[in-house]
Amino acid sequence: YRAEDTVTQLREDITGFVGESVTLSCNYSTRFSLGEVKLVNQTEGQQASMDCTFDINRSNYNRFYWYRQYPGSAPQYILYRGSSSGTADFAKDRFESTADENSGKTVLTIKKLISEDSAMYYCALCTSAHSGTS
Repeated sequence: YRAEDTVTQLREDITGFVGESVTLSCNYSTRFSLGEVKLVNQTEGQQASMDCTFDINRSNYNRFYWYRQYPGSAPQYILYRGSSSGTADFAKDRFESTADENSGKTVLTIKKLISEDSAMYYCALCTSAHSGTS
């Protein structure tokens, strides 16, 4: 997976006078691309692992999220790891994840597979370049 954000200022030079308002306009775009799609085959009762790597710049925090989706349904949040962590109630006993902020890699492991684990799994990255309190 790869995500890229771009901000472009529309005009290079803007002139204003003291006490007057100046408007700055810019375009924001984001690009996501899907990397290799992997099929994981495993039998019930066994363990399955899948990984995802992002090309990231070091920021104040990175969170790696995992979701699963059944056909015809919305994605279901499983967990996130990184500068902090959280796990959905249904996933606390059997789902684990590691996240390496330096390499941009996250691994999801599902223990003791059951038939309901058969789904499409997605990873996502949330980054922030700032932190603070209000």
